[in-house]
Amino acid sequence: MKIYRAYRYELDPNKKQHILLAKHAGVARFAYNWGLARWIEIYEKEGRNTNAKKLHQELNRLKKPDFPWMVEVSKWAPQEALRDLEQAFKNFFRGLKSGRKMDYPEREKRRIQVPTACDGPESAKTKPSRRHRRAG
Repeated sequence: MKIYRAYRYELDPNKKQHILLAKHAGVARFAYNWGLARWIEIYEKEGRNTNAKKLHQELNRLKKPDFPWMVEVSKWAPQEALRDLEQAFKNFFRGLKSGRKMDYPEREKRRIQVPTACDGPESAKTKPSRRHRRAG
């Protein structure tokens, strides 16, 4: 008999780490949206599909001259976002072939940031439970 276990982790970033996480999320969102626009442009002009690796190489060439702020974060953020975009297109085309209704990949939007437990107990909505309170 197999026993499945799950582990739950909670991040408690300080202010500097919170800003860095937000930058990573912003770069990933930008890369996804840029890749989507570029994918559509390549398909309309040249009539061919592309992939995440080619898009990432192109983005790397443009990074320093056009998007210098992207160098502040890890290279993995845009790379994974472009891989997610490629997977979204694969799922879309697989759905078309099988006759299922699949949504075309859409632009990623900036989500509303909900205050978290690390913002302090003054927020009634996000007051941390006893289980998640830190001692000290």
